[in-house]
Amino acid sequence: MKTDIFDLQTILLTVIIVLLLIQYAIELIRYFKKRNQKNTEKADPSINEITNNIENNETVLETQLEDFQQRLQAIENKLSENGQKTKSNQTQTTNNDKHLIDKVKNVDFLKEYAENVCKYLETLDNIFKTAYKRYQELQQYEKTINAVGCLLQNACMTVLDLGKWMKLADEIKTYGIVINNQDIKNCFQSNNNYDRIKQFKILFSTPLKKYTNNLLILCEAMRNLSKFNNGEVAVGNIEKEFETQFNIIIKEAKNVGILEIDVAKLFTNITLNNNNIESINGNVSLPYLKVNDLKTEEIVEIVEFGMKTEFEKSKSRIKVLIK
Repeated sequence: MKTDIFDLQTILLTVIIVLLLIQYAIELIRYFKKRNQKNTEKADPSINEITNNIENNETVLETQLEDFQQRLQAIENKLSENGQKTKSNQTQTTNNDKHLIDKVKNVDFLKEYAENVCKYLETLDNIFKTAYKRYQELQQYEKTINAVGCLLQNACMTVLDLGKWMKLADEIKTYGIVINNQDIKNCFQSNNNYDRIKQFKILFSTPLKKYTNNLLILCEAMRNLSKFNNGEVAVGNIEKEFETQFNIIIKEAKNVGILEIDVAKLFTNITLNNNNIESINGNVSLPYLKVNDLKTEEIVEIVEFGMKTEFEKSKSRIKVLIK
């Protein structure tokens, strides 16, 4: 294994310091010897003892001095050798730096949108945390916490998938650059910043729509929480709270390019909802299975809200499961 030049320089500095200390110690011994010889009769007994002790080590110190001088010379020779190797590698280093620079992309033009994404995701995160807080507050009510726990679990299914996009948006917002990120390579197919931003928004639209949908489903269920707990505990305040949170998502989604969202209401007849709705086949998930007293064609579970981004021509359809 080759010794790194910076390690050698550190060792060199240490050796030099030790050399100086040894030389100082030898000079100090000689000073005491000379002083003691001049003041033999008046010398303090303790001084004589100290002088005798360190005098015995003079030869040892001189030997160590010679040894460290040899080490110093060896290190200097090694540094000189490495210096020559460093010069011969300068061309390769320059090429490596150029290769790295080619991987770094300046994306200042994406910072504004990235900042909007970060703020929006923070809003969704706070809504999720609020739901989790209510879950903790309701621990004594078994039916209620079972329902809320399932809803939270369903809502967080997309969080892991969203992780890399959250990280990317935060890096762009903070630094204005990306390094070797293959996910956004299509953003650089054009020299026009408008087209680049468009591609970036399209890229982000899929994970953003998915997470938005999950949080809307959570809020829609939480604002109908009394349906899940069969009157176990009064949750009117929680239902009102998530009515507000639901509307906040609809409003804030526009800042990240989700311009329109078609909604449906749980536990209502499908025909009374938006025309842009369809019933699909599928298994009803927990905790919706435990909701009682539903009538035929009433919405048991919402699978997907209808959405349209600024670059889509039409909204996706609302997808629901009905009784």
